[in-house]
Amino acid sequence: MKLRNKWHRVQPFDSVNRMNRFVNILLISLLVVSVRAETLHYTTVQKQWGLATSAILTKRNHEDFYSLMGDPPVPRAIEQQQNSLRRWWGISDRKSLIKKMKWVRDEGHRAEFDQILADREKAEWLVVLRDRLSLKDRAYDYDYRRTFVEEHADELEGKSLLAWDLARLVSLARWGVLCGYMEAEEAWEWIMPAALALQETYDSWEDLAENYMLGRAFWSEYYTFESGHKYKQAIYWNLKNECSPWNRMDWGTDLTGSADLQPEDGELPAASDYFVATQYDWGGQPQKAIDLLLQVKDESDDYYRALAYNRLGNIYEHGRVGIAMNWRKAVEYYAAGAELGNADCLFEIGNAHYQGNGRAKDFNKAMEYLQAAAEAGNVGALTSMGLLYADGDGVEKDLKKAAELYAEATRWGATYSENNMAAMMFENPEIWEPEEAVELAYNAIYKRECNSHYDTLVKVLIKAKYWNDAWLELNDWEQYDMRQRDNYDPLDLPKKFKVFRNVIQKGRLKSEA
Repeated sequence: MKLRNKWHRVQPFDSVNRMNRFVNILLISLLVVSVRAETLHYTTVQKQWGLATSAILTKRNHEDFYSLMGDPPVPRAIEQQQNSLRRWWGISDRKSLIKKMKWVRDEGHRAEFDQILADREKAEWLVVLRDRLSLKDRAYDYDYRRTFVEEHADELEGKSLLAWDLARLVSLARWGVLCGYMEAEEAWEWIMPAALALQETYDSWEDLAENYMLGRAFWSEYYTFESGHKYKQAIYWNLKNECSPWNRMDWGTDLTGSADLQPEDGELPAASDYFVATQYDWGGQPQKAIDLLLQVKDESDDYYRALAYNRLGNIYEHGRVGIAMNWRKAVEYYAAGAELGNADCLFEIGNAHYQGNGRAKDFNKAMEYLQAAAEAGNVGALTSMGLLYADGDGVEKDLKKAAELYAEATRWGATYSENNMAAMMFENPEIWEPEEAVELAYNAIYKRECNSHYDTLVKVLIKAKYWNDAWLELNDWEQYDMRQRDNYDPLDLPKKFKVFRNVIQKGRLKSEA
């Protein structure tokens, strides 16, 4: 049964189309009733394909791709998800969940996108008058969204923001089951038609991901700038890693349901015990987490075994309350995970060889592991490879190659690449571009506040002779450093602050002379 018209595009909601839209929704409601009269069932592969449409958020939230609920139904996970639904969606029970899911299905953010698209030929005063007469407040970021539509109208023709809306609809269904707001069978009645609509609209997982990110950008300029890089990292992993659902699921998988299929033929596994262990770890019970992770690492599925090795390595690398830091143990676990192809473990072993922590310092081996990590979906590995080329460690120094790697890492949301690029420009006069270096250094701070990023920013501002900005950022750096003193071994920064302050004061005096 083709359901594309049900999900694909909403009608603009101005007065001319309001009656048509009412009829459209009525027909949709009748279609839903007719579908439910003959309940369709789906195979395990079909269901996991449906879940794969939400893989960006699933990866971002560290949930299980292959179970319906994503997280195990343990009290901490349920409470956390209920709080998240309440905060971000205004959902607190079954009624509010179904209401929000119907909105996402029937309108979503594509309704406003299509409305603005339809308004392009209308005079601005007419749009304002219509909104006032209908008592409809214009969004505070209407001008931003209107500019967005102008820039992406051709690109999104025939697609609107369907991936952004329906991928989140799938996530809502999954979370609804975890929180006890709906049953599993009902969730599939939402998930599978959405999956079919997405399959019919897009050409590939990458095509779906691009639309998802455009939808997110349309939704919020602020959150796109503040945390968009985290979603890019999730996409990069899903596209690259052989264990991701996007690489395990063929885009052209037949999603046709069958009334004759037995429900148990499509049963999915519960969330792996690995995710139970993470709940223990996040909940301040590291020993319970370790005990369970040691069991998971012996399971047959290499994907979950590798995840367990990585978390064990993280626990011993950083320590926990009652668990001492032990770099030797950490590297042993990371090495075991690297053998199974875990991207994060490969990255950690690459860094171990780069720094000489737990492994012999060897830049060639570092590059080998980092290359493998990047190919397996770790964005940070691209940044580290760029650093090796920038410094000429283990390879011939190549600033152009380093810049290419930093740019690719930035494209996929790396948090250190822009800082490293700004630092490289600062250190190499032949590529120094003050405006670009300053922009890169500021972007790095916004993505991740840390001492090294502030150090680069202040130095770049000084070299660019932006004395007032350098002074302000130095003050911010000092305040940040004081706030963090309980979280790390204090660095000997006061002397550096004093030196920078003297340089800035002298620069100010010269510029005013």
